[in-house]
Amino acid sequence: MTNVTGTAETGHGRVLVLINGASGAGKTTTAAWLRERLQDAVWIHPDGRWPTPSMTSEQILIEVLNTLAIVDGPRIALADCQIRGSDARRLLDGRPEIQLVNVVLTCEPEERRRRLRQRDAQAHDPGRIEAWSAVLREDALREGDPVLDTTTTGTAGCGRQILGLLESAARARPPAG
Repeated sequence: MTNVTGTAETGHGRVLVLINGASGAGKTTTAAWLRERLQDAVWIHPDGRWPTPSMTSEQILIEVLNTLAIVDGPRIALADCQIRGSDARRLLDGRPEIQLVNVVLTCEPEERRRRLRQRDAQAHDPGRIEAWSAVLREDALREGDPVLDTTTTGTAGCGRQILGLLESAARARPPAG
């Protein structure tokens, strides 16, 4: 059984929570909020780990799974990234020990620009970022994954919704044995 506010006794295996969204959507802030509340979770944050702009979804997911594989015990893995949930499901096909929870975060374009300006001085292509946000959002809707708006809900509100998804996933998971 999973007590998502404490430890992650996943029973059937590991839960991989993909917190997806375009740059500036609030992925890292939401993942940090969740990590503070899930003592047994591991946070897989790609910044500085891999050259993500040049990596395919498959390469990113393989790196996430490799990181998850070296962590002892049943865990919830939080990964903030920018991959399609449909790609993750295809790549996890045949891996029943890993339960996927995919969430796409989004925000209003002006809020995204404000966050990106605040975060760093690097040039960002707003058109490209918004186009990628739309791709991730459309994929999530097609896959039946939640799309959460951090502009209206806030990152803590989105985090609470993700905790609810984890509780639902734990109830739906068959017991180990």
